[in-house]
Amino acid sequence: MNNLKNGKTPGMDGIHGEFIKHLGPKGTKVLTRLFNKCLFSGDTDKLSSEIPAAWRCSLLVPIPKIDENGKQKGIRPIAICSSMGKTWERVICNRLVHHLESLDKLHDGQYGGRATRSAQDVFVILTQTIHDEWGKKK
Repeated sequence: MNNLKNGKTPGMDGIHGEFIKHLGPKGTKVLTRLFNKCLFSGDTDKLSSEIPAAWRCSLLVPIPKIDENGKQKGIRPIAICSSMGKTWERVICNRLVHHLESLDKLHDGQYGGRATRSAQDVFVILTQTIHDEWGKKK
């Protein structure tokens, strides 16, 4: 929940990210129960699809692209999504990655979206590999 950015426009549900970030322990517990209810039906092994429609809706806002002469050269659409929906997606993503990592199902070369890996790791590995290969040619 702390990944939500401050000062962003709320989605159509009107809930600001700051509100979710500052729920406190009791609010977080209630939100966790709500998310679990959305994820699972009455039987905890059966997946559910009871996700509120407001979490899946976004407001598409056209932003004009302006060239160096100050003329409009096109439109860049942005989607203003629900903060609750963003939080829900992050929870699902974290649970899925944790599950896949616990089963060792992610390829060792997968660095994106993993907490213990970064683009810098890839750069270091690539640099070291190039350095090692150059050393072999001598």
